[in-house]
Amino acid sequence: FFLISYKMLYKFYWERPDDEGHVYDEKYIIAVVEDEEGESEIHFVTIPLAYHSDIFGSYKMKLEAEQGKTVKSVMGGGIVSIDAKEKVLKTYGKSGGFGAVTINIVEKCLRETIAHQGYTFTVSVTNEIRG
Repeated sequence: FFLISYKMLYKFYWERPDDEGHVYDEKYIIAVVEDEEGESEIHFVTIPLAYHSDIFGSYKMKLEAEQGKTVKSVMGGGIVSIDAKEKVLKTYGKSGGFGAVTINIVEKCLRETIAHQGYTFTVSVTNEIRG
């Protein structure tokens, strides 16, 4: 059982390709991260890797090595399409291994992060699972 407090920190991590105007279409996870003081954060993480579990493993190693933070759990995953030129983001699908995300948590995370950079977003969960 996980409660979201009003002081929750939200982060958006995107290993984006270098080419400008590219439409990014990859998998993402929602990770619960804990810092050294035991404070929790929710991270939207998208890295161009084949499986949600690979994203989890890569991000976990990166956070531990660079920031001393730990990924405590994954609250689902899906597919994200990001048009950097038009500043539009859309999520859909679900993770075969981690399951579907909770829509309101993803919306809150995006509202607290990329919306401040001028992005609009649509969050949905569908039965699509990309192998």
